[in-house]
Amino acid sequence: MGAPDTYTIDGDVLVTTGVTLTIAAGTQVTVSANTDVTGSGNSASLAELTVQSGGTLSIQGTSGSHAVLTTNGGTGSWYGVVVASGGTATIANADISKASRAYFSNGTLTVNGGNLSANGYGLYITGGTNNVSNVVVTGSTSNGAYVSSSGTLNLDHTLVVNGSTTGIQSYGTLNATYDTISYNSGAGVDIEQGTFTVQNSIVTNNSGYGIYRYTSTGTTVDHNDVWTNSTANYYNVTAGTGSISSNPFF
Repeated sequence: MGAPDTYTIDGDVLVTTGVTLTIAAGTQVTVSANTDVTGSGNSASLAELTVQSGGTLSIQGTSGSHAVLTTNGGTGSWYGVVVASGGTATIANADISKASRAYFSNGTLTVNGGNLSANGYGLYITGGTNNVSNVVVTGSTSNGAYVSSSGTLNLDHTLVVNGSTTGIQSYGTLNATYDTISYNSGAGVDIEQGTFTVQNSIVTNNSGYGIYRYTSTGTTVDHNDVWTNSTANYYNVTAGTGSISSNPFF
């Protein structure tokens, strides 16, 4: 996929050990809905783009010419981009829509820019090191971002908005800085366990709590604007130094 072009796939695409797959700016990949002719992978009935251990995926979208990965069906009719343990993906300005999980990562994932829209999960992190910045995650039918007990997500300058449930739910390690988490139909940030940092972020207009902490082993919350969340702004966590509760006017 070296030059901008249009591709249709109806089964899993595997980036194997020693292989680098590059997707150029402007490329459009359409995945056939509810189809996987390979019958394998994380889902035997949904096609996925999987970076296996030792493989490398490079998506090279630009600010003026994003790469696009989508489907001809509805939300959840393809699986998404999977980064397995030992795999590496470096993504710039990719728009991913209507996947079960836009990014499912247990490896090394670096994302800068792009839109994740109308997916089941925007980010589904089960392990590895995952750095995501300058992304818009909108319209997720499950969490905008989910972090399992073995996962680490560093989320920076990212919007998680208009989801059907909780914006971000974490059982692992979450570091959220300069983010906006708003208008989700559940809590803005739900920390079930693990360690977490929420700093310099806006958490407003969510239908549950703004920042909810069930339990955690390490907590840093400061310099945020947490305002008018329906249940309460905080649960089992304090606002911290430099925090406010004020209309951000956006």
